Amino acid sequence: MIMKKSLALAAVLGVATLLATPVVGNAAEITSGGTTTATVGLEQDPSAQLALTKAPTIEFGSEKIGAGELHLKATSVDDDITVENPGLADGWQVTVAGTQFTSSSSKTLTGAELKFAEGTVAAVGENSSEAPASSAVTVAGDDSTIFSASQNAGLGTWGNKHELSDVTLDIPAGNVAGTYTSTLTWTLTSAPTVPAA
Repeated sequence: MIMKKSLALAAVLGVATLLATPVVGNAAEITSGGTTTATVGLEQDPSAQLALTKAPTIEFGSEKIGAGELHLKATSVDDDITVENPGLADGWQVTVAGTQFTSSSSKTLTGAELKFAEGTVAAVGENSSEAPASSAVTVAGDDSTIFSASQNAGLGTWGNKHELSDVTLDIPAGNVAGTYTSTLTWTLTSAPTVPAA
């Protein structure tokens, strides 16, 4: 691998030396222009892997319980969902699943629904890749896809940002006071390769 890089560099230096050498001869042999090429080789690191580097912890604060249902917006969403892709072209997806909201005394927040609206997707740094997509989800016990990239998209580092108003918790009437917690499991997988047309 190092030798290939050295040979390529030597070839470029040889061309540079040739171009720097004055052309001596009949003026009729000098043309008004010409073309050259610039070449680069990008090699995939065989140990390269997708990485889910950040996922949010959500807080909804404390609300007084009443006789009716509650519709809460998040009071804190501490991180974007962030994926690093070192040039792997198969595509990828991030899923989220959540346990029931339960208290330290094992009470369950029955009927509660945690929802993510579509987030705002942005590259971290300069990026020419096609952007991945954010999806709205209602978190359940099964995996739901919240962030995904198709084949040849989502290369580099991308974030999926959710504002406080994008993350909501609906709590029906009929629950008792307490502090309830759900454990969110975030999973990054490589998506199946889509055959070329």
